[in-house]
Amino acid sequence: AAPFFNTGILETTGLDVTTSWTADFGPGTFNINSTATFLDRFETQDNPTAQVFDAAGTLDQGGQYDYRLVTTTAYAFGKAQVGLQWRHYPSIKDDDAARDPSTRLLPVDSYNVFNLFSRFQINEKMEFRGGIDNLLDEDPPIVGADPGTATLPADRNLGDTDSGFYDVLGRRVYIGVQMNF
Repeated sequence: AAPFFNTGILETTGLDVTTSWTADFGPGTFNINSTATFLDRFETQDNPTAQVFDAAGTLDQGGQYDYRLVTTTAYAFGKAQVGLQWRHYPSIKDDDAARDPSTRLLPVDSYNVFNLFSRFQINEKMEFRGGIDNLLDEDPPIVGADPGTATLPADRNLGDTDSGFYDVLGRRVYIGVQMNF
């Protein structure tokens, strides 16, 4: 559960755009669905008397990316479907940059993850599914790196990552069977 805060304001503007297209190709159906979120501003205060700051473009306030993209393509044929999902996060400034634009903490690189999925309807009561998450085994980017204070490779000041956005588990394969009774 999220804690309660007595913030002075929280004002945000942006745009969410979703497009979807489906077409019949050969013996099956091709579908592409894409969602883009564009953030113009995310202004807030730590308390009612604090200075208002804009967290847009920083990891502050839960990660306020300038934009984010999720695109899924799928091809269904007969009782089977295969698809690929692409998640893209652009480069973003560290959360300290929302309150201190001159922070020396490094920005976070852009990040792309691809997930492969499939399913096969065995009969009307049983479905097999499987896939590979993080297909290309993309490492999560470093968050909070401070190049001015790191002295050893294991030094905490080299940064960490944010498991809320970036895949920390690496490539993994899954299979499953769903049965309806």
